[in-house]
Amino acid sequence: MLLGRAHERGEIDQALARARSGASAVLALAGEPGIGKTALLGYAAEQADGMRVLRARGIESEAHIPFGSLFELVRPALTLLDKIPAPQAAALEAALALRPAVAQDRFAVGAATLSLLSACAEQVPVAVLVDDAQWLDGSSAAALLFAFRRIDRKSVV
Repeated sequence: MLLGRAHERGEIDQALARARSGASAVLALAGEPGIGKTALLGYAAEQADGMRVLRARGIESEAHIPFGSLFELVRPALTLLDKIPAPQAAALEAALALRPAVAQDRFAVGAATLSLLSACAEQVPVAVLVDDAQWLDGSSAAALLFAFRRIDRKSVV
């Protein structure tokens, strides 16, 4: 139980409701270590009934591994790669070491992340939960930021 967090729970509930109604929402939980951010993410996951939940967490010792956190996040959705443009799918597969790498195209990976989240949202609303974002590797953070800034009128929170 989250004591004294009614405001934060309300914000989470509103964001999830927006996604369920076909809109997008972004929330950032910021604060000092130990104040309950992970518990609030757990609450969000519990409240995401009927939604596809994609989760990742930054890990300080893995912050140097390109696209490591992105792989953790999108791995359950990789079955939808055939629903996004082929050049984006190829770029994402190469970034995630699922096919031989060619020249790295960070724009294509960001666009592929956006397209993959959108493809997921066409089936069911999506909740993207990222814990310890300060430890995301730079490549994953850039791809996610690209996607999050552009998700509009999609069922993604």
